[in-house]
Amino acid sequence: MQPAPMPTFLPPPPPAREAVVALTFLLQRRDPTILNCTVVGADGCTPYLHIMTAIADARPARTVFRTNAGRTVAAVDWSGAGAAAARVEIDQAVARQLVSEWLGVSTDPRYRMRIMHAYGQQYVWVPQETSICIQMYHYSTAADQQAPRLLARVEQVRGKITLEIAVEAVNRR
Repeated sequence: MQPAPMPTFLPPPPPAREAVVALTFLLQRRDPTILNCTVVGADGCTPYLHIMTAIADARPARTVFRTNAGRTVAAVDWSGAGAAAARVEIDQAVARQLVSEWLGVSTDPRYRMRIMHAYGQQYVWVPQETSICIQMYHYSTAADQQAPRLLARVEQVRGKITLEIAVEAVNRR
């Protein structure tokens, strides 16, 4: 099944400070990148997810996302052929495929965003000043577009990375 095409017109992204009715998490890094980190609750102590990257020949080889119980819920294989050949899979949401197909760049040069498909829906990653907002679009035809709903925000302020996720997004499974 082919994903729905991007609408030819997209409403502007939400204001940078649009509130997300959300759960807040912190990404505690073990090195300069988030390729090795623990996602913890807002208390800074309770771990929820571990992101771990194996290195081969001084380059990332495979990044896995694991629960506290050790179950892998997502993975990215960084092929030796470079980022263009990287593959992603997300348990019960995204079958193994090229990252570039799963998280494609908008073909409309007016918008600096990426388009993602999961759970049969289209999501858009919109960069803003210090954050990336993830929105969901509902439409069945170009004439039936609705305003995007802000589902999540990843933000870095003073070296601290936070992830806010709407309860609706957490309950998608």
